Amino acid sequence: MNKKILVSLSVIAAVAAIAIGGTVAYFSDTETSTGNTFTAGSLDLKVDSTCHYWTDANADGQYEDVVCDNFGNWSETDLGPAYKFFNFSDVKPGDKGENTISLKPVNNDAYICAYVMNLMNDDNGLTEPESIVDTTNGVGNGELQQNIHLKIWKDNGDGNDYDPCDNVWEAGEQVLVEDTVIDNNNGAWFLGQITGNTKSCLGVAWNVPTTVGNVIQSDKVSADIMFYAEQVRNNPNFTTCPQVERIAKTFQFGDGGWAGWSCPAGKTAIGGGIDSHTAPVGGNGLAIPGATIDTYTYPVFPHYTYPAGETGYVVHDLQDGQGNNITFHVDCL
Repeated sequence: MNKKILVSLSVIAAVAAIAIGGTVAYFSDTETSTGNTFTAGSLDLKVDSTCHYWTDANADGQYEDVVCDNFGNWSETDLGPAYKFFNFSDVKPGDKGENTISLKPVNNDAYICAYVMNLMNDDNGLTEPESIVDTTNGVGNGELQQNIHLKIWKDNGDGNDYDPCDNVWEAGEQVLVEDTVIDNNNGAWFLGQITGNTKSCLGVAWNVPTTVGNVIQSDKVSADIMFYAEQVRNNPNFTTCPQVERIAKTFQFGDGGWAGWSCPAGKTAIGGGIDSHTAPVGGNGLAIPGATIDTYTYPVFPHYTYPAGETGYVVHDLQDGQGNNITFHVDCL
């Protein structure tokens, strides 16, 4: 009797459970958003160049564009050691030229700055006629720098060209430099704001006056030209270009020795050079990702390994039986 009662209660309980389950029917809905991502935008400054070199080869007052061989002309690209705006080897009084440089920030609007750095003005020996008017010789003692006159302007074209750069200064175009000489103090120039994916051009005209004479014979001027781009969006207070910090150091080298110097935290090495030395110098250059100096590749150089992200300048004395005092600098931005 008791057994039957228990069985009956179990059946009732099972039926009750089914009944209760059947009454749960709330309204419901499911929506799913898949593949959510944040992708950073990009800002990549591209540069192109067109070079002109005029000489009066026939001494008849008729200047001809003799073209810049193997330099000064390229379509938009990222700059590197292979891209030289100027690389003239036989400049004479009366020569002149013009280079139109186009800047295009890809994808985003950008503020643009230009810098002239690592200026060197050297005498490479004194020829007999030069020695009559010039008694100085060697690194830093050249006269060519003082005798290359510049005009730099923002080239807006004539308004009718598909290409906004027409290589000619026209009334109303902003002049950045007028009848001055090459100098580190010419930069930094704030070139203003450029809309993303559009070109803005600089015209750079130069000339060596006919009155210069023998004082510049065999002299050499070299410099680095750098452009800096920074985003416009969310950056309304950009009014001046970041300053390049130059750090100079002097080391006494053992024969074949190495030395280096790093930029402060948060800054990147963008240039550098040797200012003076008492014996021949071996390899030297920027210690930045990808750099190879005397077969050693960043970040590992003899006697020093650069921590991740740290950049600077390294110098190697020649293994030639001579010690050396070397003063060099690193430029940090």
